[in-house]
Amino acid sequence: MRASSPPESSAGLAFLGSLVLHIVLGAAMVLAVHRPPPEDPVVQAELWSSLPPMQPARPAPPVTPAPEPAPVAPAEPMPPAPEAAEPVPSEADIALEKKRAEEDRALRARREAQERAEKERIAQQRAAQEKLAREKTAKDRAEKDKAEKAAREEAARQSALAQKKAAEDLKRRAEQEKVAKQKAAEEEQRRQAAIKKEVDRQRKEQEQLVLKQLGNDARARAADEGKDQMTKAGVSGGAKIGDRSGVLASYAALIRAHIRVNIRGFDPDRAPNNPEVIFEVSQLANGQITGIVMRQSSGNTAWDATVRRAIEASSPLPRAPDGSVEPVLTLSFRPQDPR
Repeated sequence: MRASSPPESSAGLAFLGSLVLHIVLGAAMVLAVHRPPPEDPVVQAELWSSLPPMQPARPAPPVTPAPEPAPVAPAEPMPPAPEAAEPVPSEADIALEKKRAEEDRALRARREAQERAEKERIAQQRAAQEKLAREKTAKDRAEKDKAEKAAREEAARQSALAQKKAAEDLKRRAEQEKVAKQKAAEEEQRRQAAIKKEVDRQRKEQEQLVLKQLGNDARARAADEGKDQMTKAGVSGGAKIGDRSGVLASYAALIRAHIRVNIRGFDPDRAPNNPEVIFEVSQLANGQITGIVMRQSSGNTAWDATVRRAIEASSPLPRAPDGSVEPVLTLSFRPQDPR
């Protein structure tokens, strides 16, 4: 404890001297700032009514030369000033420096902590933004996939509906075609039945005609009766009479029955006078019709057109009972004739 008293006394003296010096400097600065400005000097002047007479100039006194200075001996060099001893820091200074160092370390630590916290905040913010961006990208991709899936499903559904509709249309057309074929087959059956009925009727007439011919020895009478039968059947010109008259009559009736089956769409009540139309029909050996010429109009254009369409629809024409075919036939039709 005794060894530490001299440094404490010297430090106290140094502190006291420094304090006095600062007080003196502060007072001098205050006085310098607040010193009043200097007063202006008083100048007195005398006024003369006239100038005194000029005095003659006095001669200058003689100049005596100055004595030469005595030689000066060289000054001895001053000894160097002793180096000031470094002041020994006191405990208070040491404590102050230590406190300042601790404060500096604490400040640096706080700054480093703040910098780390700021970096962490920036990193967390960047990570949050990246997470949001990834989530948005995933959400957009999911919505896009969902929309594409819905579009594919809708396209598949539309395709299935189109295929189903096409299959239904195909089935409906097939059923319609089937019904049409059945209807046509039934119509053909009715037509064939009508033809067969007409052929049977004509055959019976032919048999009766043959029996009648056998009961008469006169050939001319048989020929006249055959011609009469041809006229009734609607066949004239180019046909032989005699033995074949009955066959031709039957053949003409067969052709007429075949054509009348195809007469449709005409109401016989529209022609109360039962007018007659006559057509000349040409055919090949196979029954294919090659020409239709109207020789006599009925006066009813609708009936004429109906018969022409029926003839066209009847090609090919059937053969005669004996297998022969007449190349040209003259056929007559009336709306109210029995079918």
